[in-house]
Amino acid sequence: VMHRLLGRVLRERDRAAGQWASTVTAALDLLGERTFPREEAWARREEGTPLIAQLESLWEGDTGTGGSATDLRLREVSARCWAVRQLRLTADLSRAIDLGTRALADCEGLIGADHPQALLLRNELALAYRSAGQLDQAIALFKRAAAGRERVLGADHPDTLTSRSNLAGAYRVAKRAVRGMMKMRRGRMIFISSVVGLYGSGGQANYAASKSGMVGLARSLARELGSRNITAHAGAPGFAASDRTAGR
Repeated sequence: VMHRLLGRVLRERDRAAGQWASTVTAALDLLGERTFPREEAWARREEGTPLIAQLESLWEGDTGTGGSATDLRLREVSARCWAVRQLRLTADLSRAIDLGTRALADCEGLIGADHPQALLLRNELALAYRSAGQLDQAIALFKRAAAGRERVLGADHPDTLTSRSNLAGAYRVAKRAVRGMMKMRRGRMIFISSVVGLYGSGGQANYAASKSGMVGLARSLARELGSRNITAHAGAPGFAASDRTAGR
């Protein structure tokens, strides 16, 4: 409570002095130095909790900065996307979905639904829904992300093709296959994911997101259909030691 009261006093003081934009910039600089990559999300979850609270407090207080502060608001959107991912990776899914939903609405209102940052945030929210087992919401968001990439990047762009083929294709095939399996009360589904979907990889955010979603799809199907003797597995192959990969 004291933290929020102090924040409110500082906001009102800096706004009155015309210094609020500078304060937000300085706060984002400090918080940015303390954020960490997804690979460290679970190990450093206790550090992440106060960072997320501070980012949320900063966003809620940042109103009325004016149209000239668009770049500043984009930095805040990026920070909130990090917060959603951190909550998702530490299994705080209800908060991840709540924060992601509000952040996406704010983001789309500020910069438009087709902005790259909005597409990234929409995909992150879809992953949170997927992790929570809410596949209908997840697939709907994945479809919106794929459609947005197609409008912005074109139908033949690698990001568009990856979004459409990896997760959406697996979902559609599984949906059709399950009907016959349920009638027979037996069946086996094997999805080909990737180690990149578990650990991430620089420059492959779209690929990693779709492959990570495939793991959640397999887990959810296994829970839903296991009682009918239908199993679902996801393999996650990675680089194997060979002469070709020795230099990587």
